[in-house]
Amino acid sequence: MARKALHEAEPTFPSSLPRARGVQRKLGRDHLAFLRGALEGLPLQTLSRRYLPLDDPRHAEERFQSLCASSEAAVRAAGRPSLARLFRVFPQIATAEAPDAPPSLEAFRDRYDPDGVLAEVDLIAAYQDAHGPPQDQRVDDDEHRAQRTAARRRERAARLRQRQREALAWLERRIVQDPEAGDPVAAWFADAIVRRLHVGGIYTLHQLAERIDGVGRGWWRGVPGIGPASGARLQRWVGEHAETLRVRLGAHTTVPRRQLDVHALVAAKPRVTAIVPLERFRVPADLDGANGRFRAPPGECLLSAANDYEAILAWLASKRPAAVESGAGQGRAARLPHTQRAYRKEAERFLLWGILERKTPLSSMTVEDCAAYRDFLADPSPRERWCGPRSRERWSALWRPFEGPLSEASRRQALAILANLYGWLVQSRYLLGNPFAGVAPVEERSQRIQTGRSFTQKQWRQVQEAVNGLPAGGRKRRLQFVLGFAYATGLRLSELVQAKLADLEQVDLEDAETGWMLHVTGKGGRRREVPLPEPVMHLLAGYLAARGLDPAMNRADPQAFLIGKVDDAATRRRGQGAFAPHEGVAAATLAAELKRFFRQVGREIKREDPKAAGRFERASAHWLRHTHGSHAVAANVPIEVVQNNLGHASLSTTTIYVTSEKRRRYREMAKFLGAK
Repeated sequence: MARKALHEAEPTFPSSLPRARGVQRKLGRDHLAFLRGALEGLPLQTLSRRYLPLDDPRHAEERFQSLCASSEAAVRAAGRPSLARLFRVFPQIATAEAPDAPPSLEAFRDRYDPDGVLAEVDLIAAYQDAHGPPQDQRVDDDEHRAQRTAARRRERAARLRQRQREALAWLERRIVQDPEAGDPVAAWFADAIVRRLHVGGIYTLHQLAERIDGVGRGWWRGVPGIGPASGARLQRWVGEHAETLRVRLGAHTTVPRRQLDVHALVAAKPRVTAIVPLERFRVPADLDGANGRFRAPPGECLLSAANDYEAILAWLASKRPAAVESGAGQGRAARLPHTQRAYRKEAERFLLWGILERKTPLSSMTVEDCAAYRDFLADPSPRERWCGPRSRERWSALWRPFEGPLSEASRRQALAILANLYGWLVQSRYLLGNPFAGVAPVEERSQRIQTGRSFTQKQWRQVQEAVNGLPAGGRKRRLQFVLGFAYATGLRLSELVQAKLADLEQVDLEDAETGWMLHVTGKGGRRREVPLPEPVMHLLAGYLAARGLDPAMNRADPQAFLIGKVDDAATRRRGQGAFAPHEGVAAATLAAELKRFFRQVGREIKREDPKAAGRFERASAHWLRHTHGSHAVAANVPIEVVQNNLGHASLSTTTIYVTSEKRRRYREMAKFLGAK
């Protein structure tokens, strides 16, 4: 019976390849290229590196056998058993190919010198150059038969190889697929990689592409078990299949974060009606509040804002004119002071919720609506829609307005900010009333400072020893200054990173003595002065000099931040200790650096002091503030001085450190008497 034509129309059949434990793996063009190369006798490891970059080349032989078996099963499922058998013998033919035997001298003469021009000795010399010494020309009948058998075997192998090439072409037309966004990662990647991606919450190719594009360079850090090499290979694979996956990985996926122009990235994104940052949000015309239920008469309004979105921007601009560019974006979020980011965040959340969940403009919100929002803050749901990791940038598709349910304190702050927004709009005669004025506040439970989140005297000495032992360089100098300065002043993290030389003031003391004060704006806009004694000023002067700034406070640039940004590129060019002299550091960057340092201290002392090591594992930047309060009270610093340094509105808040010190003294005495 004649062999069925390979190009003949086929019945419907499954397009995926069977995989162990019922999981389906698909066959792509990269796999087909791998099989074609194997059929032509190319080394399997070389083919694996070229076409299967996510596989381990050391397992290239196993992968080859697996692809042959999978191809056979898929073709058999398509109703072509005779064609499927070609893939069963595929491995033997592809891997057992041997070089052809050298031709006889007569055959060489027929091909090389068919006209008989060369002498015998010259012909033999040419043969030896090409194939080595010629075989004995007196071949007996058995040898002739062996040669004919070998020739027939090679002819059959050549015909089989041609049929297998045709089978691969048929496979490409009928079975081979391109990756699609909805495909599970298990359909394309090895089991080891699939397990790690699943742990990281990535189950489909769309989620993988979204994670890469949403996080940018170093996206793999949030996926346990995926390192730089695997992460780069996965990113390259997604980029190579971007067309069929219908994704486009931006340039930010290859550029370090510190070099990104955040404003440009946000501005490049289209404005949409979805859960996106304020600067990208498009309010539908029927919900923009132009004709809001509680709008004041337009002729009496003191604002030029035509709708709620513009009114929010005007409110934010009134808090800090440079904070918002009207409708154009926020620029680098890290450059906004902490308080300004809080204002924007709460207005942003409320606007998104009102439009997308409540279908109500801001200027039509009732007391009942605002009470419902208060309850929503306790459980933003559905979580997968509203919540995401804090680390997602504002330009990222993975950005979400919440991390999860807000604490009582955060809910109180959110309601207070929104009440301020509405109050300002009423005062500006944009609205007739403030609905948040009628919302019952979040019940306030007794709040106590967690004095246990501070270092003991011994642990503080361990901190100092550890930082002094770090390798010399800009980061060490910054850590030395930050630790010493935060311990001496008790400033909050946001206050530390915002402090500038312009905030320093030299004051006259008694007996012609002078000193220095730092002007600080804390919570609620309350201003205070924090004294900086001579040891602190000496520490600051040394740090300024290391950054290339004038250590004389009166001559240094007043706009320089007290805590500078480390310029790693300059460090490599000019040697250790290089800084970007005038630039400040983002609060998140400094917080992360301190946490890494505290964990390092914990690892160094774990063997000799495991209990303290556990505390260092939990420590954060805020521990420095509590350490200042605890150690100052223990050193008999007057409580009102500690209160001013910390910026507590109430003295009762600061007295918790007194209670903590009494408890420490009581325990020490109990320990002393118990030892007798």
